Amino acid sequence: MTPQDWISLCQLIATLVVGGFAGWIAFQQHWTSRNKLRLDLFEKRLKVYQSLQDMLAEAARSGDLSNESFLECKRKTLDADFLFGPDVVSYIKSVFERGAKLHVIETQLRAEHIHDQEQWSKIVAARESEFRWLVQQMTEMKAVFSPYLGFAQIRFD
Repeated sequence: MTPQDWISLCQLIATLVVGGFAGWIAFQQHWTSRNKLRLDLFEKRLKVYQSLQDMLAEAARSGDLSNESFLECKRKTLDADFLFGPDVVSYIKSVFERGAKLHVIETQLRAEHIHDQEQWSKIVAARESEFRWLVQQMTEMKAVFSPYLGFAQIRFD
């Protein structure tokens, strides 16, 4: 081999090494971007979960849901359709429906003077049923959300 051949061979090897290094850097950037996307998605999902948990905690604490709490939670969970599957979206909808029902019953109990004992008992029983269901969701919602919030789903390849 002539010196010119050696120079060409060294240039070829240097080009391959630099190209390999650039490819490795590109792969690392891709890996970092994927994991950043997963982390961002996790954080957005966690905010929805925490907002719902806060609303349920208020219901447990006060026995009712204030309009402010209800609307704030509704606002914070508007993106749930884009972040979760239909199972969680349906669950969130049912929590809101039951929370609204509890609020209507509470308003009814405060505003109306119900003299019929049977009607009063039915309303109180309905209130108790809705209240218990909502309080129970503070622990049960973990099972609904866990497929989307578990760290097992966030792989760091």
